This record gives sequence, C-alpha cells and structure tokens, in this order.
Amino acid sequence: MFRLLELTNMTNKWTHSGNIIITGFVCSAILMGLLVYGCFLQNTEMVSVDYYEKELQFQEHIDAQNNTTGFDKQIILATTKDSLVLDLPTAISTDMTQATAYFYCAADSKQDKTILLPQRSDGHYGINTKQWRRMRYKVAINFVHQQKKYSKDFLIQLK
Repeated sequence: MFRLLELTNMTNKWTHSGNIIITGFVCSAILMGLLVYGCFLQNTEMVSVDYYEKELQFQEHIDAQNNTTGFDKQIILATTKDSLVLDLPTAISTDMTQATAYFYCAADSKQDKTILLPQRSDGHYGINTKQWRRMRYKVAINFVHQQKKYSKDFLIQLK
C-alpha cells in the first residue's frame, strides 16, 4: 500500500505546473535554436551574377515608362478575334526608332514574341494573332522618339 502511494506521489511531482512550464520553455528554446541554425544554412547568393547591370536596365525601363505618362491615353492596344490593333499618336509613329512590341507569356516561354514596329504616318498597326495560342500575355511597347526612350505595358487575353 505504501509502495502505491509512493508511485502516486512521484507521478504528481512530474506533473507539477512549474515543471510543465520549465519543460515548455526548454522545448521552445531548442526549437528557436534549430530555426536560427536553419536560417544560417540558407543560400543568400544573388540570383544572377550581373545583378547590378540588370538593376540599371530596369531603372531605364522605369524611366521610359515615366516618359510615356503624357501619351498614356493616346497609346491604345485592342484585341479582336484574330488580331491586335495598336494605335500610337501620329506625332510619335512618324519618326520613332527602335520600336518593338514584346509579347511575354508567363505560362509558356515558347509563346513569347517580339515584333518590330516600322514608322507609319497614321500610327495604326495591325498584328495578326491567328496562329498564336489563346493565352494571357504581357505586352511591352518600347520605342525611341527624339532620343528619348518610351515604354508602355499592357495585359491582354487572346480569345
């Protein structure tokens, strides 16, 4: 009988609330130590070797987008069943250089396309999309006008 009471008392000593709190604290400290150790194992190298050059190119792209704000409402890209219609202001389209329309398809890089845009007096461009896959594209219209770069982005869904 005394032996049974001793075992009961010993069990109560381990389940005392102070012991449970200390055990929880020790387990939390061990878990935090493991998490900190895991953070030190993470690879922190840059994604590409020429990161800084790409950053400068991206800044040029941002500057080109800011240059386009005056023409924002005049640059229009509309989709039809089998084509895209791009309208540029005639003041730009008559003497622009290095004009391209880049179509980026995030779902399939094989569907990416680059189209050169020639100078036109009316600023109206038709792009045949009959052979293209019906997907979502990000379109970047880039051109140079009077030695200044311009860029305008669109999101389209071919139907």
